[in-house]
Amino acid sequence: MNDTLRGLRIWLSGSVPTDTGAADKERIRSFVAGLARAVFERGGTLVHGSHPTIRDVLLEEARAFKAATGRPAPLLLVVSQYYSKDSARFGVDIPAWNDVCEEKVIETAEVVGVASEADRPSKASLSLMRRRLAEQTNVIIAVGGRWWNGAPGQAGVPEEIDAARHYRMPLFLLGGLGGATAGFLDANPELLAVCHNGLTTEENRALAAAQDVDHVVAVIVARLEAVARERREKVGVTGGAPGRSVPPASVAAPARIPRRILCLDGGGIRGAFTAAVLDRLEQLTRQKIIEHFDLIVGTSTGGILAIGLAMGVPPGRILAFYREDGPVIFPGDGNVGGAWLEFQHWFATKFDARVLEERLRAAFAGSATVKSSQLADALVRVAVTAYDAESDRAIVYRTPHGPDGTLSENIDRLDAALATSAAPTYFSARQIDHAKAIDGGVWANSPTVVALAEAADLGWDLADVSILSVGTTFTPTLLARPLHIDKKLVKQLLSFMVPGPLATIISMFWKPQPVEGKLGWVATIAGLLMKTQSQSAAHVCRRLLAEDAYLRVDAPTIDTPMDKAGAINRLIGLGEEEAMSNKAKVETRFLNGIPAPKWQRPPAAAAVGRP
Repeated sequence: MNDTLRGLRIWLSGSVPTDTGAADKERIRSFVAGLARAVFERGGTLVHGSHPTIRDVLLEEARAFKAATGRPAPLLLVVSQYYSKDSARFGVDIPAWNDVCEEKVIETAEVVGVASEADRPSKASLSLMRRRLAEQTNVIIAVGGRWWNGAPGQAGVPEEIDAARHYRMPLFLLGGLGGATAGFLDANPELLAVCHNGLTTEENRALAAAQDVDHVVAVIVARLEAVARERREKVGVTGGAPGRSVPPASVAAPARIPRRILCLDGGGIRGAFTAAVLDRLEQLTRQKIIEHFDLIVGTSTGGILAIGLAMGVPPGRILAFYREDGPVIFPGDGNVGGAWLEFQHWFATKFDARVLEERLRAAFAGSATVKSSQLADALVRVAVTAYDAESDRAIVYRTPHGPDGTLSENIDRLDAALATSAAPTYFSARQIDHAKAIDGGVWANSPTVVALAEAADLGWDLADVSILSVGTTFTPTLLARPLHIDKKLVKQLLSFMVPGPLATIISMFWKPQPVEGKLGWVATIAGLLMKTQSQSAAHVCRRLLAEDAYLRVDAPTIDTPMDKAGAINRLIGLGEEEAMSNKAKVETRFLNGIPAPKWQRPPAAAAVGRP
């Protein structure tokens, strides 16, 4: 047993195809078994999407590993609820899998709300699962796969290969073992030049054509060990405590400081999910978030969280704020008063900002270790977004840490929190000096791009920057299309006017029609804009930052309005699950026991009092 693959999380993509010969099937199964043994013995982690033809081989090796070592195997299985909901039919046994796997099974949501019959729920659900697989891994090996010969549009391997390229992961393509991977490579041979796995194009071509299973396993494992070694050196891990490396005495090490940034999305009461993630991560790692980040950036509810953390409020206390004060700040969920609030919402702000102000003031006064009310006295650099509705300009309230820090050096922490969370139609704007400040989510609901700008202002090299971005959940429902009046909806509408059997018959002849005007988009546009902001922010970060320097923690769930206080417990549960799923990555890169350099308010700024 050694740890030469420590830190590698390897996505084994593909399946044993049914549309191939017995020799190909046996080669793929033999490869999967051999790779699993090699990875488990070397301390790496295998991740797979639970296809039964691969999954069962992996579980057999996991049971053998546990029998030999007494420990669960470093294996993570991800399964879509589209399949796990019918566990008997698809052979899904999550308790049994968890018994032999080091990491608990991740279930991804079933995609609902497809726009037309052409959008199969199974395909959309698998796409969501593949996205989660990509987020959990840093290397991909594609082998086998189905459908390429008969129905290439249904083949999953091309989508998984595309995910690897999108996330800039080292990629190993094993066409010689057969299946969809072979067919895909025949049609796209140019992919062998862009695998980013350290092998030359000719070496990748030879590997892709190889059929000797033992040789393929040996070549891949050797290269994986090199990748793992390079990754550890890149993040400064050469043994001993994570993150520490000692250069030879004869070599003058460059004065470079790793910079860690925590980014927190907006989303109203869904911030309970974010708070639960942070609280559980502290418990799992036994490290304090406030001590490990050089900068915390937030928007809206994430801005409140960012300010609370920066002023020394523990994540557990912030979580209690959502649980205890959330129903008071967002009243009306599930009672008679809710109907009146919904009616009022058409003509005035839905909630009273004075209640939010009162509860925030009490939370800060009772739990913050920093007793000063000025944001500039925070324990860590912090920046929160807002928008000036008077002058149409974006605002960032921050500690005085950058070139223009003095512009907001006297900002009150409560003012900043109320400004960043003043969501239009929900809370009234916050007047701060000459600005009529509203929620920063109108321009930066996922504030990672703001974090990159702050890093640039501070003169940080982006090669040294890592970002942990925490969302507020999202719906897997397809939003980027207008409402469709389909057979199901027609049947529901007709059932109020005609007998059920007649409604069924009439709906059978209905052809789905999109409603492309305002009516068709009004139900989804807000959720779409929040989702696309997070996607665009992630796209930018993955292009600008070093490999594995961006980690997104979020969870798919049913559509949850930002003011639905009744969802708090469910959101907290989701947050705790996500924290456990991402513990390994967070502990390696962020909460690694090495504190960030302590930041203090510059003396020149501290001398200026609030007028």
